[in-house]
Amino acid sequence: MCYVKVHRYGGEVLVALCDEELLGRTLSDGRIEFEVSERFYGGIRVTLREAARYIAEGTIINAVGENVISMLVHLNEGVLEAVVWIAGVPHVQIVR
Repeated sequence: MCYVKVHRYGGEVLVALCDEELLGRTLSDGRIEFEVSERFYGGIRVTLREAARYIAEGTIINAVGENVISMLVHLNEGVLEAVVWIAGVPHVQIVR
């Protein structure tokens, strides 16, 4: 399960996703502090299969967590090249 929140800005559709256990956590590795905030990521709780439907409509994807990143890689292996790790947790931003 994961959380998905859709943000619309003009013609852009930003889809924010995170693994459910990361919502509300702050990831810190000493040089980066990254908040997986409820305001940005805390939309609706869905299965990974359901999340893929939201991703299809997004022009910008912002995802954090092993489960959602694995699902994105399954949809497009090229995603792996954009992954950054913060405190052992993968994060990716995709702009189409």
